[in-house]
Amino acid sequence: MEITVYSTTYCPSCQSLKKWLDQKQIEYKAINLDDHPEEQAEVIQKTGSFLVPITIIKFDDGQEEIIQGPEYAQFKKVLNIE
Repeated sequence: MEITVYSTTYCPSCQSLKKWLDQKQIEYKAINLDDHPEEQAEVIQKTGSFLVPITIIKFDDGQEEIIQGPEYAQFKKVLNIE
């Protein structure tokens, strides 16, 4: 499984989500869209919007789960954690 969190520099929800993932010891790749604007098109194509944080979870079977915002209950369900 590969987890990618797309965020921006001045997004408090983005910082909270990354801190929460760190506390849960969940590995993820962080991409700051302010530093990598070329990634914005891919995010918008996959989600239809630009509401950050956007997390894309790629499972080993090729399936993807997209979570917009710091939806901790959804993360717990998808990642099967407490």
